[in-house]
Parts: sequence; C-alpha cells; structure tokens
Amino acid sequence: FDGNVSQDLFRVVHGESFDQSYVGYNFGEKLICYKAEIILSNFGYGNKTRQACFQTSVDGTNWTDIVNEFSITTSEDIQSYDANNLVEGQYFRFKGVSGDTLESYGQYGHIIKYVQFYCIEK
Repeated sequence: FDGNVSQDLFRVVHGESFDQSYVGYNFGEKLICYKAEIILSNFGYGNKTRQACFQTSVDGTNWTDIVNEFSITTSEDIQSYDANNLVEGQYFRFKGVSGDTLESYGQYGHIIKYVQFYCIEK
C-alpha cells in the first residue's frame, strides 16, 4: 500500500461472526480493470490455499466479479490474475471467500502485503 511489502500488513477477516470485509480502493472515476495482483503473507500460517476474488462496483454497494473465485497460495512472489469480466467500475476490491481459520474467532483471514489493480479508461 506504500510500496514496502515487508512492514505493512492488512488482515481481511470474514465469516459467521464478522461482517464481510475487504481491501479496496475508490478511484474516483469509472475505469476498466484488466489485471489484478496480490501478495498474501504466510505470517506463520504456512502455504495454505485460500479462495478469493477481485470485484468492481460503480456505487460501492453492488459488486461484480472481475476475476472469478480463484485459489491463492501464500508466497513472497506477486500472484497475477487477468480479469475475465471487463466491466467498468469506480471501486475495486480484493475479497476473501475462505482462508486460514482463526480458531479463537471462528473466522477466516487473509493477511495482505500487496495489492495492485491495472486499469484503463473506458
């Protein structure tokens, strides 16, 4: 988020007891995202596979998948995904679908080191 993937981490937690959460950005204008990249930290959880998707919205409320649900494994390498749904949006987000179980909370978590959206104007 500031270019330093070794220090800043964001945890996206979702499940029965928590509202769905995500990491995303409001670009302030309508764009089309053609690729998204992410690095998830292995931060003590090992290389577990998690399910996630990238989405877009024109209003910040109604969301459409731009990269359908996919499996991601923690790695220090950037994981890159081409959009399979080229629709315009102003808001773009990474949303976890399943992940590491946080047993004390009954939740799933994704620890994010890096996320990048590649967009063009319509």
